[in-house]
Amino acid sequence: MANYDWKTFRDKIIKNPYYLGAPQALDKVTWARFEREEVLVSAEVAAAHQSAADDAGTNFDHGGADLPDLGPASLLLVAKVSPDDCWLTPCGSWKGPTAITPTFADLKLNCRLVAPEDPTFANDFRVVLRNLETLISRVETKGYERVGVFDPKERPKTSIKLRHVVFEEKDLTDGNEEGNAFQLRDWPAKSLAAQNALESMDSTHRVNPIRTYDIGGNLIPPSQYMSTLQGAVVRVEITISHWGISKGSRDAYAADIDTLRVIVPAPLNFASGSAKSPHKKNTSIPTKDYGPSLTKKTVSEKSILPAQTGEELYQGLSGRPGRGQTILIPKDEKPSGKIKKRVWPFLRGA
Repeated sequence: MANYDWKTFRDKIIKNPYYLGAPQALDKVTWARFEREEVLVSAEVAAAHQSAADDAGTNFDHGGADLPDLGPASLLLVAKVSPDDCWLTPCGSWKGPTAITPTFADLKLNCRLVAPEDPTFANDFRVVLRNLETLISRVETKGYERVGVFDPKERPKTSIKLRHVVFEEKDLTDGNEEGNAFQLRDWPAKSLAAQNALESMDSTHRVNPIRTYDIGGNLIPPSQYMSTLQGAVVRVEITISHWGISKGSRDAYAADIDTLRVIVPAPLNFASGSAKSPHKKNTSIPTKDYGPSLTKKTVSEKSILPAQTGEELYQGLSGRPGRGQTILIPKDEKPSGKIKKRVWPFLRGA
């Protein structure tokens, strides 16, 4: 990997306030409760949300509170998808009800992230582990066993477990799904049980593909998740949630995949193909990722700088408008009206 320009890549990544590989990321997020679970959100947006709620409560002429959108923060890190613990087959090899997945609609894919070979990002990954440990400790229940993000058998901790919820229940606001990149009826399903389940879910569920992109920034089809991601170094954005389970006295934590972008392809021996909530709903996903990626030192690359003001939401670290973050749009394209209205608080003082 010595031929890759890791320094320039990291210079771009480090500018993201939610980069977990930097100690200051701890000050950028806070836990917020949504019904039965707690979710990490932007600390600045949470403060603005609370301030607006307080103002609405004391001002009877307010006419209704216009509260900032309080959604999960997209936390950024760079890591390697473990070649030995990657279970991203789109149908999860589901053959019928199990204790963990009683129905196909309950399917969750998962993989583990480990430190990449590059020394700089390997060191950053150790910071990621420490930061996650600190964040988790802020909401843990005394006497409860932790389950989810960390492997309790690891001493010291060396990996992070990610998950992805494959299907979502439809609601009245979903509308027509014909514009989506992948349809429920076309979702890969190997077993007869999974195929039959897909047919029965057509009127009740929609597919929630992983927003994952190859080294060129192109959307990866579900059938290629394993062959493309197993053993690859990735730039990944995640959201973190927590809930308590009184039966068995357990604290559950989940790191859900928001976006995955391949930075260094998997070695050929790994690329074999074997092997009511505040969460974001992916009603449609972009087919291209414009975020920062590695370049060979011999190849020039146009500089991608973060947005400087709210009016310059043309560049950033994510290919899709997220909560509490900037977005990346080519300068020769105009942002949509919806994007124009989003001026994230941490940009206002930039």
